[in-house]
Amino acid sequence: IEVHERIVKAFPRTEGALKALKAQARLQRERLSRPAEAVKTLRRVADDYRFPAGAEALKEAAVIGRKDLKDYGLEVELRRQVASSYPDTSEATEQLYAAAEILEDDLKDDAQAKAAYQEVVSKYPTHKLAKKAQDRIAKIDKRSSQ
Repeated sequence: IEVHERIVKAFPRTEGALKALKAQARLQRERLSRPAEAVKTLRRVADDYRFPAGAEALKEAAVIGRKDLKDYGLEVELRRQVASSYPDTSEATEQLYAAAEILEDDLKDDAQAKAAYQEVVSKYPTHKLAKKAQDRIAKIDKRSSQ
């Protein structure tokens, strides 16, 4: 870990530093069994690097949040961060829709899920996921009216 940090400090915001941070996160997760630290490291990547590296780091952190930490709220937060940080990419729509699904299916928060689906529809009306989001909104409305 110290070697990776020295690389990052010596060559900030370079391809070498990006590789060092990714390697550090992998070590933290896989070898040291410290997934929360891996998430912090991946957030550093997102802070220091633009699309696509930043988006990929946040998506990887979201997977760690789900699989290793079993923290669906963290996963939603990270997926929403991809959408807000990179709003003009297809990643934004996909990650926002994924956050809505987690809110609905895993966290059982229909109100928040509906709001997220509505955000997909309003911000990305021509994207293929907008229609799916509308269908999910209708499903939530039907469920809540029963």
